[in-house]
Amino acid sequence: KLANTYFDAGRIYLEERPEQAESMWRRATELDIEHISSREALAALYIKQRNAAKAIEQYEALAQVMPTNPAYFRQLGLFYVGMRDFSKAEQALQTLIKLNPQDPMGYRTLVQVYLNTDQKSDLALKLATRATQLQPNAESHFILGLALARNGKREQAIRTVQKAVELAPEKTSYQRFLKSLQEGRRADD
Repeated sequence: KLANTYFDAGRIYLEERPEQAESMWRRATELDIEHISSREALAALYIKQRNAAKAIEQYEALAQVMPTNPAYFRQLGLFYVGMRDFSKAEQALQTLIKLNPQDPMGYRTLVQVYLNTDQKSDLALKLATRATQLQPNAESHFILGLALARNGKREQAIRTVQKAVELAPEKTSYQRFLKSLQEGRRADD
């Protein structure tokens, strides 16, 4: 396949001439719109170049070609959160959770979307609880603490965030949030 030849040429150019690698991989996707290796290579290149818009373009195309690959929806969700496009982030993360219900990252990130947009706080609490069941680490406990606090469950939030601080004592943001809860301040102060 000619697209494979362009892909291989792009790999050769990558270190010394990334712009030429990009050109080769773009040509491969023109020849074969579903050339996954070239699209993944382009996405990785754009991430390295910090070009979120072009990386999203590749991940959107990849998600259309392989709609059952959770990795593409994970990347899209993270990019959209970073760009503060919470509606698209929500869609990507909901798809991620459907495709990979054992991945706590999808749940935690979707909780953050809901908390950042002051939406669906009761659903955020359920999702945060599930993430903590799947992976009871400091990050999951902290996110659960945020959701508990947002839902007016301050005492539970304090206990949960205390657990997060125990698991990751170096996280000063966890300590600050715990202190604000203990002092009775709002979760988003």
